Amino acid sequence: MTRAPRFLLLVAACVSVAAALSGCSRVTGLPAVPESLTRADAGLDGIEQAANEARLAADRIEHGDSPSGLRAFAELVEAHPTNLVLGNAFRMEVYRLKRQFLVAARARGERSPAFPDFFRAEPLATLTRIAAKNPTKELRVQIGLSYVDLMVLDPALEVRAPASIDSVHAFTSVLADHPYDVPALVGRGLNHLNRPGKLVWPEHPAPPADAASHDLALAAAVGGASERVKGILLLLLGDAYAHEGKAGLARSWWTVAAATTNDRGVQAELALRAGWPEPEMPDRIEARLEERMADMEAPVSDLSFLWNDDARGPW
Repeated sequence: MTRAPRFLLLVAACVSVAAALSGCSRVTGLPAVPESLTRADAGLDGIEQAANEARLAADRIEHGDSPSGLRAFAELVEAHPTNLVLGNAFRMEVYRLKRQFLVAARARGERSPAFPDFFRAEPLATLTRIAAKNPTKELRVQIGLSYVDLMVLDPALEVRAPASIDSVHAFTSVLADHPYDVPALVGRGLNHLNRPGKLVWPEHPAPPADAASHDLALAAAVGGASERVKGILLLLLGDAYAHEGKAGLARSWWTVAAATTNDRGVQAELALRAGWPEPEMPDRIEARLEERMADMEAPVSDLSFLWNDDARGPW
């Protein structure tokens, strides 16, 4: 399937999700969230349908006119600054262009290739420019995820540490005004979850030891639009507790995740975790997280798993 039809399916899935989401997930043991919480409060509503324009922009990139296609995509994001799907799609187009460039350059033996001018500073250049005039929470979420893109493309610690800190700051700015925004909670929670536990992170003040489980528990409490999304969030919550050395809580939430969804990816990850001795859990989950982060073909920063059940997601 070409990229353009995939994009159309993604938008259709997102609109369907927004229509189907009737309220918040209530799972015993998760933080309490207000009964009045809406889809908009959770950052999972208000998806605009701009599929035709996006298809045309993606077509240009697909058929070799990358500069023109990327400009069209940027204009589309600027016209729809509250559209989480379009912002994510724009960011993923830039990611794919950079990934393809790096693969080709390294195949030629280039050790330090320089990106072409038209996307060297993207997607941050476009997102920050638009956000300076219209700082919607959706744009700020994409800015936070853009820093995660940097970490995936270049996992060196000297890149990863400052990028993670900048990413967390972007998500925190959203959560200060929208404390139940699921995309921001997931983004910040994943940042904390993916930080090496035995390294002192250069961030002041230091985040609390339970930063990852706090954010991911709240995201799971707010809920999602499908059983698969709920299962992924509960899997991540168990991972956060494992990373924090709380093996009993990790096992409990992995069990709940297993009962929540029959998604093959989630079940495969849970089967892997079932064999981990409890004293080894923090090291085992950290090694597994590093493996996932290294999968550049399906970046962990792709947020589309929240609305598209065909997307891989963090696992």
